[in-house]
Amino acid sequence: MIKKTTTINYICILILFVLVALSALFFYPYAMEVPHRDSGIYLYLGQELLEGKTIYSEVWEHKPPFIFYVNALGLLLGGGSGWGVWGIEVLFLFTTVLLSFLTLRHKIKPIASLLLIIATYMASYQYMSGNFTEEYALVLQAAILFIFLSQHFKSHELRNYFIIGTLSGIAFNIKQTYIDVTIAIGLLLIIEMIVDKKWANIKSMASIGVGFLIPNLITVLSMAINHAVREWWDAAFIYNFAYSDIGPFERVNALIDIFQVNSKYPLFIFLFLTWVGASLAFLYQAFPLITHFFHTRKGKIFLFTLTGFFFVLLGIGQFMGTQPGLGIIETVVLSFAVLSLILSLLFAFVLKPKNHQVRKPIRLTPWDTLNDQKIFSIHDPLLIGVFHFPIVLFLATASGRNYPHYFIPLYATAFLLFSGVYLITQNVDWKLSKTRIANIIFIALFIIGMMQPGQRLLRGLGGPYTYHPYRELVQYIVDNSNEDDQVLVWGLETLINYLSHRSSPSRFSYVDSLYYRSPLQAESTAIMLNDILAHPPKFILDMRNPQYPFIDGVSNDECLAMVPADGTDLEKIIHFTCKNYQHIDRVNGVEIYKRID
Repeated sequence: MIKKTTTINYICILILFVLVALSALFFYPYAMEVPHRDSGIYLYLGQELLEGKTIYSEVWEHKPPFIFYVNALGLLLGGGSGWGVWGIEVLFLFTTVLLSFLTLRHKIKPIASLLLIIATYMASYQYMSGNFTEEYALVLQAAILFIFLSQHFKSHELRNYFIIGTLSGIAFNIKQTYIDVTIAIGLLLIIEMIVDKKWANIKSMASIGVGFLIPNLITVLSMAINHAVREWWDAAFIYNFAYSDIGPFERVNALIDIFQVNSKYPLFIFLFLTWVGASLAFLYQAFPLITHFFHTRKGKIFLFTLTGFFFVLLGIGQFMGTQPGLGIIETVVLSFAVLSLILSLLFAFVLKPKNHQVRKPIRLTPWDTLNDQKIFSIHDPLLIGVFHFPIVLFLATASGRNYPHYFIPLYATAFLLFSGVYLITQNVDWKLSKTRIANIIFIALFIIGMMQPGQRLLRGLGGPYTYHPYRELVQYIVDNSNEDDQVLVWGLETLINYLSHRSSPSRFSYVDSLYYRSPLQAESTAIMLNDILAHPPKFILDMRNPQYPFIDGVSNDECLAMVPADGTDLEKIIHFTCKNYQHIDRVNGVEIYKRID
């Protein structure tokens, strides 16, 4: 029997590997000859790192450094092609699903574990396009949950929390918002400490903190060795803080917009409905604890504070708003304010606490059977998922931009909620039929949910994509320049530098930092001006992006007449281009300017 189970496990793991490999064909280099925008930036920076340049001080991007070194390693392994990067990502994704499968095998049979992991992977895969930072971070999410949900976690608790902190520190150096699983675990530790008086959790959180510091200290040391600490801090933190500096109502609007963005993904809808059901089950079990807390002095202060917060938020919105009256968001905030006020008055003056209120244990799934004496068990996948889902959505919309790939971290949520609900259904005594109704429901949802990501998988099997407009542009650059020549792309399409193997004259290979309002805007523009004056590139490509207005097709004479030579640094760049470059061609809407030698 053990041998049979082991064989089934190996077959399931093989199926998972085949699934990941086939799904990765959607973005493998043969099909996606021209990488998407973000991937093109990372590949170019990796290419420049292999040329000996220093990240942030000589090549600029506002992500933490992990993704650039991964791309550099991949290009090194692939002999300069994207195949090495693709191979690394396949390895990362396979390790992710493997860890998740092994986590479930503690409690769930092989075939069921396999189907749950496939559904989980597809819920995240539907947002993937290859070489996104989110895709590399999934393995860290899976590793953290593998450790936290392990049956042997408590035998070396502080050590395990230290490892979780270390993995979280690595995720932080991929992108700061990828510590969502650790935040959920931290919140549960705080709640457990309050409810069960488990003050040892302070040590656990300290252990996470110490582990978290180690990768970040290594990063600081690496930047110090390369004399790029200030540039790293400005790019990865100051710029990103400005990038995410949106108003409270913009943030609420971004959260509401999530459902419009994700309405075309059935698995997201299933995930949301699962979360709603799990949340209601949690609230039902936790209701006595919640009411007991609100009857205490601290609970009453909390409700009055929450009421004040919502009314202040409403006042700020009215003061800063451009339209009179209450919009949808203001109405929602007002509703929360009134609800909080009503609850505050009820618990302060009307409702009286019960004298003998029994505190029952909160158990959503039978995962953690070793802590039956506790009120609150944090090693519960469904409970973690209840907290994790809103954290992911909040962090994904931190900048107010709901790009689809921002929702790739929902992998952990899908893993937690889908597996949690499955565990519940297996403990229900179905009397209507001998057939497991839950299994039928799961398979039906699985088939429906697989349709949309399945289309992407089938598309990857179809070979190279159709004609891309930048192929002709890249070929033009290659045919009319040498590898030592430099090309400035006025836009976001750094992929042109990567594909043509032509360096940018400035650390700012794309011009976002010159136009986006941040504390670095003036300095970035000044650096770009100095770089162009010191090393005029052979070609300047005006991508005609309305977000980054440049020459926009006007003649050199008109440009020189409109743009002063002694104006702002940006105007000086435009004036210098019109004076020293000649418009020679237009390829697929891109204006090509060549230096007048």
